[in-house]
Order: sequence, then C-alpha cells, then structure tokens
Amino acid sequence: MEAKASTSEARDLNVWLSQDLVLAATDRDKVAALVRQALEEAEYRDVEQITANHAIEVRGRFGAKLRAFLVGLLPFGIHVPWGKRLHARATIRSDGDQTQVSLRITPWMELFDESEALLVSQSPAEKASDEYLATLHLHKIAASLRRNTNTPEPDGSIELKPKAFAADFVTGLFLYALEGDNAKKLVHVPLEPKISWTWGAFIIPELWFVWHEIWGVSLLMVGLDWALFKLLWTWPTAITLGITAALFIPFRVVTGLKAHAIFYARYGRWPGDPGQ
Repeated sequence: MEAKASTSEARDLNVWLSQDLVLAATDRDKVAALVRQALEEAEYRDVEQITANHAIEVRGRFGAKLRAFLVGLLPFGIHVPWGKRLHARATIRSDGDQTQVSLRITPWMELFDESEALLVSQSPAEKASDEYLATLHLHKIAASLRRNTNTPEPDGSIELKPKAFAADFVTGLFLYALEGDNAKKLVHVPLEPKISWTWGAFIIPELWFVWHEIWGVSLLMVGLDWALFKLLWTWPTAITLGITAALFIPFRVVTGLKAHAIFYARYGRWPGDPGQ
C-alpha cells in the first residue's frame, strides 16, 4: 500500500467562472452601482439589485431565449455569443475600508433560466465554448470594477490564457464531468509523484472509475470501447480484429498506470489511504 504524500498543492478549477474581489472602496452602494454599470456595458439584461443578510446582490442575464435558440439551430451556432445565455451574480459586502465582491458567471440553457447540464442540455464542445465566453465576461467585468475603484491587480491573479483555460477545462471534464456549477472542484498535485499499477483500472476501467465517482474518465472509456466494437462489428475481418486488439489493450494499460494519479488529482490522497 502506498503512503500518502506529506504535502500537495491544490488548484481550484472554479477560478475561471468565479472571482472574489477586494476593492479599494468603502461605499457598498457605490460598488453595487458600478457592478450594475459593468453588467449593462457587457449587454446584460434584466439587471436587478437585492439587499439581504447585510449584503447586496446584483444579478443579470446575457442573451435572449428565442435568439439563442434560433441561432443554436444554425451550423456552429451554439459556439457564437448570440447562441448563448449567461447568468451573472455579484454578492457585495462591506469590510472596513474595503468592499468584497464575489462574482460568478454561469452558462444558462437557451430556453430555461437554469444552468446547463452536461450530456443533458449541453455537449462537451458546447460546454467548452460556454465556459470560455463566461470566462471572458468574468475578466471583463472584474477589470471594469478594479479600474473604476482604482484597485490594482492582485499578485497571483489568474491570467486569461486560452491554453491554460483549455488544460483546466479538459482536467475538469475528466474529474468532475457530472458535478454541478456550485460544486467544489479542486485538482490536487502531489509534490512527490508516485508510479503504481491498479489492476481494477486495467481490467474494467469503466467500472473502476465509476466506483470512485470519476465519471469523465469512465465515460471516455465507454466511448472508446463502443467505437472499437462498432469498428469490429462493421468490418469483421482479421485486420480489424488486430486493430481493435492493438488499441483495446494499450488503452487499459494507460488507465492501469494512471488511475492512482487521477484518483489523487480528485481526492488529494492515494487509493487505499484513509479518507480525509
């Protein structure tokens, strides 16, 4: 049995869709007005403000239902801004001589005021373009608030880089495919990587990853199995049998070798170690 790594680093995947800002402003109402202004400049509609529990909440919606639905029917329409809908929510609280703003942008369904659900109302490709547009809006609105309150960019803030976004998106798709928008999504990286072999992930990776609730990898393996067996069923020859076998086994070798690292990335511990 492997010993648990003494220390590790964790990266939050939610940073692409949410930010906690600390603004150099003391007037909470003024900050709320700046949030409304930023949303309206970003073409958000039905911007409203609610005060409750010693905080101000500002909400707004980007995109129209009918337009998003009709544009989504066109080729590649679901990947353009006019074929999408977003929901913005900012929670504003006073904190001494500063004001805290928790800002989140959530992709919404075309015809319903609900967040998108992967494989139900949203394909993986659509999810990627939805979340990238939400990330662009998030950074634009956050930059507007900092600029209008003379707040400098904090050290260590995440930069908007397409490659970094794509890497985190694919990681999140594997580890948290069916998790909701409000779920905690951390990627744990051990400071002392280890190499291990997992027989369960080699023999039946589809079930091994489902058992550990790592749905993205399981769905990927099911899709690969379906593609290989469809190839063999369509062209039942010795050549296709050899191709299927040549691909089927290496896929499982990879899952057998990488399962422990994937498990650690999600849970921050090695398989077999006591839960935290």
